[in-house]
Amino acid sequence: METNAELTNNFINQSINNRIVNWTGEDKCTAEATSTLVDTWHRTGSFVVANAGGYDSMGLNHLRGLMQARIIGAIHLLGGEGSVNDIYELASSEDIRLLISLDTNDALEENKSYKANGAYSVRPLLDWDTRARTLALQGFGGGRELVDFITKHGPLACSVCVAESCNHSSKTFNIADSGADLIVLKDINTDQLANYPNTSFHVIEETEGAFHDKLLGGQISTSALVRRIIQKDKKI
Repeated sequence: METNAELTNNFINQSINNRIVNWTGEDKCTAEATSTLVDTWHRTGSFVVANAGGYDSMGLNHLRGLMQARIIGAIHLLGGEGSVNDIYELASSEDIRLLISLDTNDALEENKSYKANGAYSVRPLLDWDTRARTLALQGFGGGRELVDFITKHGPLACSVCVAESCNHSSKTFNIADSGADLIVLKDINTDQLANYPNTSFHVIEETEGAFHDKLLGGQISTSALVRRIIQKDKKI
């Protein structure tokens, strides 16, 4: 008989391993595997919403942003019609699929490590597998997962491609290449719009509606948490 700890870990792994790229043991390009899955979702009639990010040290506003992406997808699919309850019901159903492209360790280190707004701390704080597990374990409501699939974004995202030929390493891969119907992001440029004329984009203002914390003295974020830890450490 397995111990309760083993039973718990087995349950966690069985619950999430089919929703994280390369955890199923398949040795294929992550971008190709993701596009194939999106095609499968489309064949079953699902509307695919995608977002990319680091999700380092999962916090309340990370969870809020993921829920917001599903709700934005439901509003987009309903075309501005339907009640609030209709939006919530659709957002929590399998008619909306949420795809997350999670930055690799190398991508986060390159983009965020030793930056002034993060108190010059090293990033990421947590390994890609840890961040992916945390994302995959989140629930939305109605007994379903918040995130339907997690793929990789950035250098070393692919386990099979030659580094020089990998779209991730050359930074030419975009989450819109997955074939998702709607991309939720913080900003957009004209190149993205021109390169993906058949893809819809929704730009959000991250600070709008974001949760604040009294101890942090402002908006909850990984960088704010790091700054508080470092400041507290200096007082000891």
